[in-house]
Amino acid sequence: MPDFGPSNERELEIARIVDRISMEGRLYPSSEPEVLALLGFMMSRKDREFLGRYLQWRVENPIPK
Repeated sequence: MPDFGPSNERELEIARIVDRISMEGRLYPSSEPEVLALLGFMMSRKDREFLGRYLQWRVENPIPK
């Protein structure tokens, strides 16, 4: 897990969605719109910053199959 892991429920939901897309083998640096579409809430600036960092980290560190 990155050193900036989820610090609240919203970030945890973002991480779960990113991880699910990663496990399906469909995660790319351009996957942000798909993640946004799957979220059930409007993102704050802090949420968006977390999404950007976590998405980049997960692209560089895919979940092994």
